[in-house]
Amino acid sequence: ASGFVQSLAAANQELRQDLEEHWQVGEELQQSEETVRSLLNATTGDVVVLVDGDGTILDASESTAGRFGKSIDEFVGSSAWDQLPPETAQRRMARVDEVLRTGKPIRFEDYRAGIWFDNILYPVRDARGEVVRVAILARDITERKCMEEDLRRSLEDAARNQRLLLALSQASQAVQQARTVDDVYRTIGDGISRLGYDALVFALTEDGGYFRVAHVTYESERRRAGEELIGIPLDDYRFPLLPEGGFQQVLLAQGVSISDRPSDLIAETLPKSSRPLADELAALIGAEQVICAPIIVDDKPFGLLVVTGSGLGEDETQAVAAFANQAAIALANARLYQQARSWATRLERRVDERTRALSAAKGELELEVVERSRVEEALRRNQRLLLA
Repeated sequence: ASGFVQSLAAANQELRQDLEEHWQVGEELQQSEETVRSLLNATTGDVVVLVDGDGTILDASESTAGRFGKSIDEFVGSSAWDQLPPETAQRRMARVDEVLRTGKPIRFEDYRAGIWFDNILYPVRDARGEVVRVAILARDITERKCMEEDLRRSLEDAARNQRLLLALSQASQAVQQARTVDDVYRTIGDGISRLGYDALVFALTEDGGYFRVAHVTYESERRRAGEELIGIPLDDYRFPLLPEGGFQQVLLAQGVSISDRPSDLIAETLPKSSRPLADELAALIGAEQVICAPIIVDDKPFGLLVVTGSGLGEDETQAVAAFANQAAIALANARLYQQARSWATRLERRVDERTRALSAAKGELELEVVERSRVEEALRRNQRLLLA
C-alpha cells in the first residue's frame, strides 16, 4: 500500500508540475498576445492587418477596424477584399498572391479615396516554412506626398522663371541691335518661341481701323494647315478692329489680358463666313490659351503682341507684357534710327548736289578766268601795236 501511495504521490507531483508549466505557457501566450495587441493598437495612424491566403482577416489593430467603421470583433474574420472598392481590392489581392507565391516581401505606393498609402506586405511562415499568412502595413503618406508635390511645383516654377528671365535677357540684348520694324518683330518672336509658345504681331494701320498680320512664329506645317482651313494666306492679312471686340478692349485698357477661350479672339480675325471655324482653327494651331499685350509707342497704340499655347499663367502674362514693352522701346528706337538714316541720306544727297554745283561753278569760273586772260593778252598786244 505504501508503494502505491508513493507512486500516486509522484504522479500527482508530475501532474502538478505539468499543470504549472501549462499555466505558465498559457500565461506567457496571453502576455505575448497582449503584447502583440498593444503593438498593433499603438500604430494608430497605420492600417495593420494579418490575412490568410483567402484574404480573411485574422488579426488587426483597433484603429484599422475603426477606419472601416467596425469593431475589432466585427472586423476580424471578415474578408479584407470586401472592405475595399472592387478595383482596389483586385490590386491588393494580386499583391498578396505575389507574396504568397514568391515568399518575398514587397513595398509599393497607391492612392485610394483621397489618401496616399505606403504599403508593406510581409510573408508569415508556418512551422514547415511555408507562407500561409501575409502581414499588411499601410501607412498614410498623404502629407509627405503633398510636400513632394509642392516641392516639385516649386522647382518647376523656379525653372520656368529662369527660362523666362533668360529669354527676356536674350531678347533685350538682341532687340537693341534691331534697326528695322521687321527686325524687332523677328527678335521678339524668337524669344517667345524659345519658351515653347507661339506669337503673332498685329500692327495697326495708319487710320487705326484695321490690324495687319505683321509677324507669325507658327511652324510652316501648322501655318499652312490653318491657311488651308480658312482659305486665307496670313502674309499681310488685314482684318477690321471691332469696336466692342476683345482686341479693342485690350488697346483701350492698355493692359495685358489672358483668356482660356482663344477661339473668341480668333473669330474676330476671320471673315463672318469663316468664324464658325474658330474652334477648329484654335485646336489646329494648338492654342489652348491666349495672352494679348498692347504695344504702345510714344503713348499711342502701335499694335498687339499675341501669344498662344498651353500652361500659360501669371508668370507668362508678366513676361509677355515685358516682351511687348521691349518691342515698343525697340520700335521707337527703330523709328528714330530710320528717321536719322533718312535725314542722313537727304543730307548726303544735298551735300552731293551742292558739291556737284560747286564743281560746275568752279569749272565755269576757271573757263571765265582763261577767257579773261586771253582777252587781256589780246588787249596788251593791241596796245603794243598802237604804240609802235
